[in-house]
Amino acid sequence: MRRLLVLNCSEAKVEGTGPLPAIKRYDGPAFRVVRRFLREAQESVLDIGIYVLSAKYGLIPANREIECYDERMTPERAMALRETTSGQLEQALAKHRPIQVFLSLGRDYLHAIEGYEEFLPAGVEVVCSREPSGKKLTALKTWLYGATLPPTPQHRERQGQRTALPATTQRSVLIRGRVLQLSTQDALAQARRALVEVHGDSRAYRSWYAVVDGLQVSPKWWVSQLSGLPVSAFAADEARRVLDQLGIEVYYKDD
Repeated sequence: MRRLLVLNCSEAKVEGTGPLPAIKRYDGPAFRVVRRFLREAQESVLDIGIYVLSAKYGLIPANREIECYDERMTPERAMALRETTSGQLEQALAKHRPIQVFLSLGRDYLHAIEGYEEFLPAGVEVVCSREPSGKKLTALKTWLYGATLPPTPQHRERQGQRTALPATTQRSVLIRGRVLQLSTQDALAQARRALVEVHGDSRAYRSWYAVVDGLQVSPKWWVSQLSGLPVSAFAADEARRVLDQLGIEVYYKDD
């Protein structure tokens, strides 16, 4: 699963006389989240290109070594960088050929890549995080560990409706740093086996449920059986997203 992450630089930096990779030089909360993800995640989900949009250097790979500096991104600086950074982003997209892009950028940083939609390859999902700082970190963690957030409306229009795949087609689904390689039939077979062997409480749901051979089951229970993760390790919306990507309908119980 090829992904591309673009972060804005942070005021907090690791002081030092020699150059350091950007991912280590910047020490804001977002960079700590990313470094932890890179330490913890399974190798199978590390097919991710990470770039930093810097007020001084423009858009650079996270492994590029840089010196410590003090320069802020302003509207004027964003305007001056726009042509260069847009070209750098286009090159990064061509190099990594991602299917998902996450832009964790402040307002002035977004101005520095304004117009990027024009050179996006068809079918690329783009999430542009515009939340306040605390929620922005949550969104970043969610995306990194596999709960794909909705793409921006303009890119949803570009993608069109998702094409239905045969039930036997293997799909790659990411949850909490784990990649599940399953078809719809595989997912159903695992659920049936878990029901027969009574693994966990399949009926522990409130409003949302999925159906296995006429039985209503908890989406979290089902995804727990597929992933090996305890139900406490992920949220209900993540479970619904996984089942949806596997071609399994999830329903709302309207009492």
